Amino acid sequence: QTQSNIYETVSDLRIEHSCLTHRLEILETTLLKMQDQLRALPGILRTAVVQQHYALQKYTAGRQTEQAPMDNVTQTQDGK
Repeated sequence: QTQSNIYETVSDLRIEHSCLTHRLEILETTLLKMQDQLRALPGILRTAVVQQHYALQKYTAGRQTEQAPMDNVTQTQDGK
């Protein structure tokens, strides 16, 4: 009877060990994916900032182009 109990306990421990090993492998895979994403993040942020800066410059240049003719009209009406 004791030997049977020991066998059951050892068997349960092996199953538990196998489950824990599987869970650790999943965690490790997830952590590696997160690490890769975090490594890529500065480049992604840099690209986004550059794109936003470019879009702002383009928008500002467009606004200045639109405003220049309006300034000429205002100056003509004012007699300047």
